[in-house]
Amino acid sequence: MDLQSSYGNDILVVPVIWPFHNASFTEGLTHITDRRQATMAAEALRIFFFKMEAYCESDETVKETLSFNTHLCTHSIGSWILSKMAEGMTEYLQSRQLAFKFGVVTLVQALVTAKLFTLCSQEFYQAGFNILALSQSTVVTHTEKDETLRQFLNKQKSARRLFGKQCLGQVGPGNNVAHNKNFHVYNAEMILEKSSSYHLYVKMSPFVELMKLLIRKSNTRRTERTSGGDEGCVEAGSSDSPEMSRASGSTCEEKDRLQIR
Repeated sequence: MDLQSSYGNDILVVPVIWPFHNASFTEGLTHITDRRQATMAAEALRIFFFKMEAYCESDETVKETLSFNTHLCTHSIGSWILSKMAEGMTEYLQSRQLAFKFGVVTLVQALVTAKLFTLCSQEFYQAGFNILALSQSTVVTHTEKDETLRQFLNKQKSARRLFGKQCLGQVGPGNNVAHNKNFHVYNAEMILEKSSSYHLYVKMSPFVELMKLLIRKSNTRRTERTSGGDEGCVEAGSSDSPEMSRASGSTCEEKDRLQIR
């Protein structure tokens, strides 16, 4: 999918591709049988992070250029790859102060367990905690109107065993999640209002504008941090953007309790 035309010249889009057998998503088993290749993609993404970390540790100018200015948007099973990448990084993250972090990490209609960021889920929470640690800001978009995810989980029993009867992309993370002011949840229906597809909307203008706004906020906060400015909570709904106002997931006033719309 060509995303560059949607995001213009200000944001360089670099697709990360993993092997996938060309078959129907809802009818086939490809997202289950291809998990070995997907796991390899997760390892490659982890290696990419380690290399970026090494570059930033070696040169302060490189750090200023790359850290918080590199953003990651994962869609559907791409979010599963991200979670697998994060699973194996606990010891690494606990042993150092990171020189490199992603700016905005977005999980769009994620085909991962809805428990990924749930505090009471010891099985999954460490991966979710690590994702939060790898980024300046983590964003989840979801909607139960995603017919693609619903049909896939309904038709494939093995998929339900892997991802649960409902996944993060359908129901969101719930209320019992990590208390992190940089964790934001958006109902896709609030962003798009009306859409022909609630699964594949990463090129649609309202979502693109929201992503551009979140990236600008990330860059602004990075500048404030490096110049010694205030690192306090940025109010998600304070922008002039109607997309941001309609879909805000958390605010300064609610920084200790995630609001899900």
